[in-house]
Amino acid sequence: MTVHNRRETTLDCLRLLDGQTGRGSDFDLGVFLVDDGSTDGTAEALAKEFPSVTVIHGDGNYFWARGMSVADTAAARTQPYAYLWLNDDTRLYEDAVARLMAVVRAHPGAIAVGATRASDVEEITYGGRRRLGPHPLRLGPLLTPRTMLECDTFEGNAVLVPAAVREVVGPIDGAYPHAYADTDYGLRARGQGIHILQIPGFVGVCDVGPRVKQRMSLPRAWADLNSPKGLPWRAQMKFLRRHGDWRWPWWFATGQVSQLSRRVGWTR
Repeated sequence: MTVHNRRETTLDCLRLLDGQTGRGSDFDLGVFLVDDGSTDGTAEALAKEFPSVTVIHGDGNYFWARGMSVADTAAARTQPYAYLWLNDDTRLYEDAVARLMAVVRAHPGAIAVGATRASDVEEITYGGRRRLGPHPLRLGPLLTPRTMLECDTFEGNAVLVPAAVREVVGPIDGAYPHAYADTDYGLRARGQGIHILQIPGFVGVCDVGPRVKQRMSLPRAWADLNSPKGLPWRAQMKFLRRHGDWRWPWWFATGQVSQLSRRVGWTR
C-alpha cells in the first residue's frame, strides 16, 4: 500500500483488511505500507493501532508508482505466496481476500483482479480492463463481474499477484511517477503469457474521485499535464514505446495535444 494524508481512510482500510475471513487460518497477511510524507498524523496513528504494519517513510515525492514499488520490494524479502495490491480508499468486503486467494489457487500462474463498485449504485468503478484496439491506452472496463472474466490489464486497486508471476514479470515499475504503472504491469504480464482474471462479484467499494475542471492558460495546462498526478510526457512516451507499435510517436504527439487542448478548453 501507498498512502498520503488520508489518515482515517487508511485506518478504515486496514481495519477491514484485519477483519478478513480466513485470516490466520487459511492465510496470513503481512502489511508493507509506504507513508509518503503524510503530515496529518498517519504515521503516529498506524504505530498506535497497527504496530505490526511495516511502515516505510517517503518524502512526499514517491506518489503511487514509486511507493508501490518500494513496498513491493520490501515485501519480496519475506518470500510471500502472493502480493496483494491495495489502495487505501478501497473498502473491502470481509471475504474479498479469501475469494482472490481461491481464484489464484484454482488458476496457478494467473493474476486475480478484484472489481470495485460505487457506494451509491451497483456500477463498476475499478478492476480489469480490456483493450479496444492497437493503441495501448485505449482501454475499456469489463462488464459488471457476475462471472470470471479474462482481462488485458487492470487498475491496481485490489489485485493479487502470485509470487510465481512476479518472478516472471518482475516488480512494479517505480520509474513511473503515478499513473501507468498498474496498466503497464498488466500489459507486461499478458505479453509474457500470464492470464489476468477478474473474479466474480465485487470485492468492495471504491468511489471515483471528482475532478474540478477549469479553464487554464497554456503554461498552466502544461504544468498540470506534467505534474506527477497528471500524465507527464516522459512517462507517456515510455509507456507508448513499451506497449505500442510503430505508430507510437504519432499517438504520443496527438495525445499530448489532445490533453493540452482539453485543459485549455475546460469549463467549470
